[in-house]
Amino acid sequence: MAVDLTHRPQRPTTTQPEPGPGFVFVYRAAYLSIPLGTYTTQAAARAHCEADALNQRPDWKAGSFDWLGDPSEPDDPYELTITRGGDEDVTGHTVTRITVATAYDPKADA
Repeated sequence: MAVDLTHRPQRPTTTQPEPGPGFVFVYRAAYLSIPLGTYTTQAAARAHCEADALNQRPDWKAGSFDWLGDPSEPDDPYELTITRGGDEDVTGHTVTRITVATAYDPKADA
C-alpha cells in the first residue's frame, strides 16, 4: 500500500530553546550536502526533503519516512530515512538548524 505523505501525521518535533536576542533560527534542507532551500520552520524544510526524495525515487512511495537526530544536539543535522519491507535506509537528505543574526554587530568584529 502506498503511503500518502501529504496527509500522514508528522512526528512531533522536539521543543527547542529560542535563540538569544538578535538571532533567529532557519532550517536548511539539503541532499548530499547540496542545499535545496532554507526555511523558517523545520516542517517546511522536512517537507521539501521528503518531496525531493520521492521525486528522485518514486518507488519510495511504498515506504515510510522518518527523521533521525539527536535532540540534545539541535544544531546537528537530522537525517531522512526510508523504511521499506522492514529495512531502513538513509536517503541522503538532511535538515540542519542554523542560527542567523538579525543585524550586523560591529562590536562582534572588534
